[in-house]
Amino acid sequence: MSLLGINSQAQNYQPNYALKLGAGESITHNRFVVPDWGNLRFDIHAPVARGKLRVTLETLDGKYKETNEIYLAKELQIPTPNGMTDVSQVTSAYLNNVNAVGFGRDGFETFQMNLQTRNDITKQYRGQPAILRFELEGGEPVYLDNVFFKSDSLNFGNPTEARWDMNEPAQNPYQTNLLLEKPQYTSSHNAVTGLPNWVSWQVDNTWSLGVN
Repeated sequence: MSLLGINSQAQNYQPNYALKLGAGESITHNRFVVPDWGNLRFDIHAPVARGKLRVTLETLDGKYKETNEIYLAKELQIPTPNGMTDVSQVTSAYLNNVNAVGFGRDGFETFQMNLQTRNDITKQYRGQPAILRFELEGGEPVYLDNVFFKSDSLNFGNPTEARWDMNEPAQNPYQTNLLLEKPQYTSSHNAVTGLPNWVSWQVDNTWSLGVN
């Protein structure tokens, strides 16, 4: 799903260009059907550290709504290796950075709305018509591009038809083929062996920003 087909209150736009969203403006995507797998992903360029971007996915009947907030004023925090002594600290550091801006100051950075919620909630979205809304609260203009479900690295398909499933391992039909999606990569995880079946990622020149 690209930004083509979005109705914007903010500005006119041209195909294949990033969309500019100013403070106090909102953009609502035309109605679409949520696919049966994949997290919603979107690229953000936020040159100024100010404001908050709110992303809302809602079923047409209004019964289910998920909202993510990207804190544009929050910089990526990289802990020192010596400060990470156990799994809980690593997990905390990761979660603290999920909605903070890193290299999105100089280029575009991928964020995602995680639909890997409890199965009883996630299933209410899959295959259902929904609307998607972006709202910029305060701050300076931000730029949006490549709004889509499923990772760029899976443009040619999901090799093992991996899926996310929150069931207990004994009842999980995907325990050896569990789909894990991150902004940087996608993989199929085997919960029995603790190893990936495959990992897919995309590398381009944005990864070299700031590197001499």
